[in-house]
Amino acid sequence: ERLMGGTEVLSLYRAMLRAGKSFRDYNFREYTVSYVKEEFRKKRALSRSDDVEAAVEYATQQLALIQRQAKMGEMYQWNPVVVESMPVPRAKRTFKAV
Repeated sequence: ERLMGGTEVLSLYRAMLRAGKSFRDYNFREYTVSYVKEEFRKKRALSRSDDVEAAVEYATQQLALIQRQAKMGEMYQWNPVVVESMPVPRAKRTFKAV
């Protein structure tokens, strides 16, 4: 047995975020990204190797689940929600004469 290093855990975290961001539906996408961030935040303080291994195993299973769900979501047509179709306001630039 080998304890996963920080870079491997970070790689798993990034892979889960990427998978979450691949959802077409806004609500699924936002929920998944929020869920991943919160779960990793909760597990940050784990120190026992057994606990870390169990958390990594669970996260790996969750990554596979997220990837499957995102692929299934690609099979269906999604209409954008209001939040997605709103234009992003641009800041007006004001220049002062010198």
